[in-house]
Amino acid sequence: MLRTLIPPRISTLVTRLCTPVALCIPRQRQHSGSSTSETTVAIEKVAPPTTAEPGVSINGDNRDSPPSVIQSSFADVLKKMMDSDLRPQSSMGWPRKGPPPLDKSVDLIFFQTELIGNELPDVDADAAMFGVTKDGNSICIRIKRCTTSRSEITSDTKIPGMSWVKIPATKIAHISGLDRRSHCQLELAVEWADIEIQPFEDAAPPPPLRILSFDIECLGREDIFPEPEVDPVIQIGNMVSILGSPTPPFIRNIFTLDTCSEIPGADVISFADEANLLQSWSDFVQEVDPDLIIGYNITGFDFPYLLARAKALQVLRFPFLGRLKEVETVRERTITYTIREHTRSWEDIPLPGRLQLDLMQYIRREENQRSLSLNSVSKRFLGERKEDVHFTAIRGLQTGSADTRQRLAVYCLKDTYLPQRLFDVLGCVDKYTAVAHEKGIQFNSILPDCEPVETMPMLPQPTTQILSSNC
Repeated sequence: MLRTLIPPRISTLVTRLCTPVALCIPRQRQHSGSSTSETTVAIEKVAPPTTAEPGVSINGDNRDSPPSVIQSSFADVLKKMMDSDLRPQSSMGWPRKGPPPLDKSVDLIFFQTELIGNELPDVDADAAMFGVTKDGNSICIRIKRCTTSRSEITSDTKIPGMSWVKIPATKIAHISGLDRRSHCQLELAVEWADIEIQPFEDAAPPPPLRILSFDIECLGREDIFPEPEVDPVIQIGNMVSILGSPTPPFIRNIFTLDTCSEIPGADVISFADEANLLQSWSDFVQEVDPDLIIGYNITGFDFPYLLARAKALQVLRFPFLGRLKEVETVRERTITYTIREHTRSWEDIPLPGRLQLDLMQYIRREENQRSLSLNSVSKRFLGERKEDVHFTAIRGLQTGSADTRQRLAVYCLKDTYLPQRLFDVLGCVDKYTAVAHEKGIQFNSILPDCEPVETMPMLPQPTTQILSSNC
């Protein structure tokens, strides 16, 4: 029988919103320079809803019968999400839990997400492996004594991306203090020959990957598409979820340029200075430490725009968004494609140690979808639409008041949430995990390097394999 490494993640927001818990409503935080003030208000338990939430279609997973579209302000949905909050929507809830002490008598098992060549020439290692433990702690493994080149490192050693890996406890060297070169919670050094792929039957449940979905809004001039050399980034919406979790994103916030009225269910973080906003968002990424970053057209617009805008404003510490401390985030190559006789492109911008998935490129490749607008895609697969804000209204909302900027923030937050919902409903991790195993490649290589793929069958269970060939 054929099977997959990770069971499909099928859930709806109705299920996500059915656990009553105590919660806190965050007050708006105003950032001016580096100072921050914050208060929270305790709220009693809330009874779970008994019907579908406004703006959510129960039959959104039925592709044969297009779901009916139910419209409501996303502000109502955000308010409902508070029912599942187990921590306040503030920076206190950003970091991962600290790792438990490693038991030197117990073998280390973790989920490998990325394997790259050594990008730190002064470090005694030939490659680096990144992943997450069963407890949800991020990990960086420096690999020694591997002579395989970066381009051959996956195929020659038969180690696909998205695999459970075991390292014997006696073979691990711990790295600490100033010797650490990554932002991961755990940093270790091992010999290549001591790394062992786990057979599927011995693997743990789906890994607790942290998934960051984000979206940016820019203030373009009248009748001119925003240009990063001139036009500011005015908002960045963020939502962080855990792969396989039945609850809504546990981090929901919006970085805004200028004041913004509070939004129940989301943390509003306002800035008087755009450069400070950009650097604070870069710091947020490092603090949250996502395993996977997703969004809609983030490789065609959001990431390139952020990098170019930070350069224009000389925000020198911004472009360090990966897990290696000294490796700058840069465009590696431009990938072009043709759709309906029009040439389009997107940027390959590696973030060492982090996975990326642009839902627009995924849907272009994997789904028979004529219109690639987020509105059309969301209507087809989710039975939802974007918030009713036309792009021509953005300038008036931004230059208005704190209340009008709140309307824009809700719009941005929904554009952040829809890709996260699409990611779940389309089973992106399940499909591309199967592709990685079938082709023997890393997750991040699938979109840039592979031809469009058909839905892959579940994979047979391999036997345990010691990775010692060619190393």
